[in-house]
Amino acid sequence: MANIIYDRVIDGVYDLMATEFPGTQIRFDKNVGNSFLILIESDDLISLLTNGQVRDYGLQIIYEQKVGAYSNYSKRSDQCYRTSEGTI
Repeated sequence: MANIIYDRVIDGVYDLMATEFPGTQIRFDKNVGNSFLILIESDDLISLLTNGQVRDYGLQIIYEQKVGAYSNYSKRSDQCYRTSEGTI
């Protein structure tokens, strides 16, 4: 199931963020200064269709910015949700 989430949701979010924030790292494992971290929060089955499923995916996107000469970091976290319909 994880590959479907990456193929249908994460890749699109990654492409959008890479276009909007060129030169900023986008990571999936750990956050480092001046980078985005994308985490999968949820994957819920909403309903079954004759030829597919309706699912609700939840992502957490964290931006960590290095501020000043010392290793002080500030984090901003936003959640976004996308519903995908189709055959899985």
